[in-house]
Amino acid sequence: MDAHPLALTAPEPFAWSKSRHQTEWQFIRDPRCAGGARLLLREAADEWGISADSADTAVLLVSELVTNAFRYGAAVSGSTSLDLISVRCFLAFGLLRIEVSDGTSELPCPRYASPEDVSGRGLALVTALADRWGAYPEPAGGGGHRAGKTVWCELTVALVVIGDTAAPPR
Repeated sequence: MDAHPLALTAPEPFAWSKSRHQTEWQFIRDPRCAGGARLLLREAADEWGISADSADTAVLLVSELVTNAFRYGAAVSGSTSLDLISVRCFLAFGLLRIEVSDGTSELPCPRYASPEDVSGRGLALVTALADRWGAYPEPAGGGGHRAGKTVWCELTVALVVIGDTAAPPR
């Protein structure tokens, strides 16, 4: 059996966790979680000095990834942790990385949506708007932590310039 096309797209060796600008949120799997992620990313983008146009694109990307986690990351009976969606965002060197994790190990597979289809265009939007994206499986951890997956994307963002420096190092 062939490997899934996204199975080998693990994160780059760059230590995103050492990024100066980073944030993380967890949401209970609920139809409103995409709206919460949009609001929180918009606030982080403003705080980090990301331009309005770049922030608009980032907000659309996080919305698509969280919506997919809600729709397709269905919980499996058992632990309540399966009902969580985690969102992590990192900004370093003008590159914004968005990671969305859920409790299902099935990796996303882009599909073609016909003009008549009412859904199925999320990953096409991510492909068109992000510099790159991918997914990788999350191994099961200790303490009952279940296996799942993380879908990520990266976007080169414009930073608001104040004087001679990009704003704001808060």
